[in-house]
Amino acid sequence: MTLSVSHPVTHTEGFTFLSNIQSEPGHWRKLINKAPSQPVVLSIKGTHPGLLCLVMHRHPDTDTTLQLAETLIRGYRQLCTETRIVVLPASDTVDDAECRARFQTLVDWQPDAVIAITTACCPKPLTFSYRRQAGSAALGSVFSAYTVHGNFAPLALTRYPWPCPSVELLLPESATGDTLQQVCQTLSELKFETNRETGRECWLGSAYRLDALKAASVTFSDRPVFGVNITLNLPTAKDAFVTLHPGESIGWLDHNGLDHLRLKGASTHQSLFDYFDASDNRLRVRVPLICFLIANSVDCLRGQGILHFCPVKC
Repeated sequence: MTLSVSHPVTHTEGFTFLSNIQSEPGHWRKLINKAPSQPVVLSIKGTHPGLLCLVMHRHPDTDTTLQLAETLIRGYRQLCTETRIVVLPASDTVDDAECRARFQTLVDWQPDAVIAITTACCPKPLTFSYRRQAGSAALGSVFSAYTVHGNFAPLALTRYPWPCPSVELLLPESATGDTLQQVCQTLSELKFETNRETGRECWLGSAYRLDALKAASVTFSDRPVFGVNITLNLPTAKDAFVTLHPGESIGWLDHNGLDHLRLKGASTHQSLFDYFDASDNRLRVRVPLICFLIANSVDCLRGQGILHFCPVKC
């Protein structure tokens, strides 16, 4: 794998690092834009021991991840630990061997933590961790109320078995400058202890995903819309997570009811009817669910699902 940057640089195992980026804050942006298909590594020194790797996928429709990198670089003097920002090219399909090669290279760096950063239609930052490595939930808890046991983006390197805490951090696609500044402040203050099991381990079990069929028409409204298969009236969450109680409604369905919906992530003995009811054409919750709402537009819904949820354990 070839990484493309400019002077001053150093080379290690095929990776090219851009250092002294603080001297030209916008220079790395130009390099990335000149070669959008090439990964780029930005290395920033910290004041305390430790190495944090931030892996960012460029997104063709949003500049949020690069804005986050830029905000972090502007405040480089505040970084506690060495931080390597790995900016990967935008891609929907990446060869599995290439993903594994990237994973192995980063493992060889022996980081103390890895955070894969992507964007989604979420109101607040969310964290996922595919495996329950010691310390992963504690790492995720500094950004989010729960760390979801699973992965969101199929290309996230955190789906591999890291020897260190690793999480996937979802940022709102329309994140404000204040939100990015808050995330950067959290990142700049991260310190790594010898005992990685310290901290709050707050896991949310494997999450299920509620999807609409591609052929179903969908809209958002506070009342049922005639001629539309699914009308959604999702709760507005001030925080990333919201608890829905039995009987609460999240919208309306036409006469075909739950046939317009699919449940992903469930085992073969589980079904939509275990969690939702549409006997009166109103889409209601049957059991308490902890939900994190992703879809705030029809476009987001098609790509990311109506909502993700985990049953509340009694």
